[in-house]
Amino acid sequence: MNSILTLIGLVAALYFAYSAGFVALFSVAASLVNRRPLTWKEQDAKRRFLVLIPAYKEDLVIEQTARAALDQNYPSAQYDVCVIADQLQTTTLERLNQLAIRVLPVSFEKSTKVQAINVALVTLPSNYDAVVVLDADNIMAPDFLNFMNASLAQGWKAVQGQRIGKNADTPTAILDGLSEDVNNHIYCLGHNALGLSSRLSGSGMAFEYQLFKAIMAQNTAVGGFDKELEIRYTAAGEYIYYCPEAIVWDEKVRGQQNFHNQRRRWIAAQYANLRRFFPTGLKALTLGNLDCFHRVLQLALPPRLLMPVFLFLISAVALVLGSYPGFWLTLFGLNVGGMLLAIPLEFWKSKQYLSLLKLPAIIWQTLKATLRIRHANRTFIHTTHHN
Repeated sequence: MNSILTLIGLVAALYFAYSAGFVALFSVAASLVNRRPLTWKEQDAKRRFLVLIPAYKEDLVIEQTARAALDQNYPSAQYDVCVIADQLQTTTLERLNQLAIRVLPVSFEKSTKVQAINVALVTLPSNYDAVVVLDADNIMAPDFLNFMNASLAQGWKAVQGQRIGKNADTPTAILDGLSEDVNNHIYCLGHNALGLSSRLSGSGMAFEYQLFKAIMAQNTAVGGFDKELEIRYTAAGEYIYYCPEAIVWDEKVRGQQNFHNQRRRWIAAQYANLRRFFPTGLKALTLGNLDCFHRVLQLALPPRLLMPVFLFLISAVALVLGSYPGFWLTLFGLNVGGMLLAIPLEFWKSKQYLSLLKLPAIIWQTLKATLRIRHANRTFIHTTHHN
């Protein structure tokens, strides 16, 4: 019995050490490794882009997004905007059809972003060099396509832009935007700094057209299609580049219920992909593909907001029992220190830091979402967006 408990304790220690060390390592790497800023020139060869915007019941925001997508400092003849209209109202479709965009109505028994994108890739002409995927609430910065064009010109076939919160009108939205900033620092900038692929965020992404079409044809995700893309691209030996200069503004959830629903969908997809692609990760490791193995292994990480809570509680118990408290306190310090390092300085200079008073409620919503992930990955859970 003692040997079993010792083994369980060792496994737990290794798991939490990996989780805490992961945050600290990539956060420090992002802060210390100098990255040469990407630039673009007017005379650069202009790839032909297809900008895809899947919109499922997004009548409140899709027209604004579509109009903004046309406002790029990029030759208009070199990119098309396509709204994949899934269950949009007739009046919304009429307004969209008045714009200089493509509108592709679709209907599914069970709607998913993967289905919508694949229908567009099969239905639309294939005379494109690259494809950009946006969410229905995303607004591209005017030079977004120029920076994506410059990124693809370097030879990368998958590029993640920098998503930034476009609204900070509630404490939940502020904290959701802060979470995006931390993700950009650790999972995008930090990973590239150490030679590993960036994460994909589900939107604000650009891909070489033909390979994306082939990989999407294999994608069957209900939620978390971006995680499946990460694994399939890295398994194919492709590196995912992070381009912070390519900015897209993303609407952040305003209320705790929407936050709960969104995180429930994300966490369910994370662990579903871990089960599904763990053999793929092991095979990649045997082939020396550390990038792909790492993408799969990080799916085993606990939700980032819950990690310091777990470590704090374990450290407190360890102090009381006198069972290696120094080890657990060190992990707690690494985890919290890594996350603090990833927070932009501007956050502390503004009164937005007062939103941290809502952090316990957000942590509670994350815990509830984690406990309710069963069956969450079988049906698409929609996040409502507003103007």
